[in-house]
Amino acid sequence: MVTDSIVQPNDRILRMPELVKTVGLSRPQIYLLISQNKFPKQFKLTPGGKVAGWLQSEVMEYIRSRVIESRNLAALEVRNMGNTKGIKKGTLPGALTNTNYCKNCPVQRRQYVRN
Repeated sequence: MVTDSIVQPNDRILRMPELVKTVGLSRPQIYLLISQNKFPKQFKLTPGGKVAGWLQSEVMEYIRSRVIESRNLAALEVRNMGNTKGIKKGTLPGALTNTNYCKNCPVQRRQYVRN
């Protein structure tokens, strides 16, 4: 049984056509990311059934994590103007710290540490 901590109030269930529009990825790309544990896994809407869906809150957390990672990497490139010599992999001067996992999905949020 699903606990209240997983399902957010007013959470919607997204089916594949709406999911594709929401994240801007193709169906095969979504399933590839799921197999790599980089995208929230779908769940069956009925026991033993074929119909599956995704929680909107988990999908939105995935999108947020992608925006954060993308902007941090872009900041790294701007600050170093393409020169990554002397910067350790996975670091960004003056940015966030530690590695963190989002609560509701298997997507790893990469955060960066100061050299």
